[in-house]
Amino acid sequence: MKNRNLIIGIIAILIIAILCIISIAVFLVMTNQNSESSVPPTLDINTAIAEAASAFSATPVLPTAIPTSTLTPSPWPTRTPLPTWTATNTPRPLPTRTEIPSITPTRATQKPGEGLGDPTWIDEFETDDYWTLFDDECFKTSVRNGKYVQTTKRVPAGACWEVTWPKIQDFYLETVARIAGDCGERDRYGIFFRGASTKRGYMFGVTCNQEFWLSYWDSETYQRETLIDYTVNDKIKVGSGEPNKLGIQTTGDRITLYINDTMVAEVYDSTYIGKGLIGFFIASEVTENFTVEYDYLAYWDSP
Repeated sequence: MKNRNLIIGIIAILIIAILCIISIAVFLVMTNQNSESSVPPTLDINTAIAEAASAFSATPVLPTAIPTSTLTPSPWPTRTPLPTWTATNTPRPLPTRTEIPSITPTRATQKPGEGLGDPTWIDEFETDDYWTLFDDECFKTSVRNGKYVQTTKRVPAGACWEVTWPKIQDFYLETVARIAGDCGERDRYGIFFRGASTKRGYMFGVTCNQEFWLSYWDSETYQRETLIDYTVNDKIKVGSGEPNKLGIQTTGDRITLYINDTMVAEVYDSTYIGKGLIGFFIASEVTENFTVEYDYLAYWDSP
């Protein structure tokens, strides 16, 4: 059995070998055919060398030369220098400033009411005919016992004011005021004048800190312009019952202020110079029910 299998294996190997030899023979035959058909013609080396040498030794043909242009370039124009500028007008000198002469107050050496005669208008508060009188959240006003009285209702609070009927333009205006009760710090009171309406005008007043000041207030726009800031002056009397005479003289845009017959300040302001209302104002900073009494209110037309 083993010999039989061996013989079969040898026969198989021989068959495979014969097939391989036949495949190789077929491949060689086909290769020779393709090689014969693709071999290039034989090149004569000597002939190729001779042709190359002949090509290099031949005289080259040069291109025709480009003719030279007969145009002559124009020269650049000569630059003419700009003429030198000479000023023909002599500048005018600045005008000499004229110093504004200092103004001497007309009432600085005398009491403001002297020589004016009887007032043009006066209210001694025998009646309340010239006043509307208020009792609101800001203050209360009344006329009693020959006094005009203002009492604040808020602490602290801005100024509350009341005006009377006359509208005046250039004048000397005067009152006497007294504090009734307690007063402290910048509790303040005074005259409202040149009121363009019941909601805007000037205020000149004094404080319990012995200060005076002047401002313009517009309650419609809530704008305040301080013309004279709080200024201490020993002419101001402080304490309950102490009288302070306040005076104001206006001529055009000039405003002159007096305290107890002494001029304390003079300013110029044209915020409002037309005819305006007059009255009183009050404001409390620290004192509840801060109260001020006025003896009279009078004015003289400016001569």
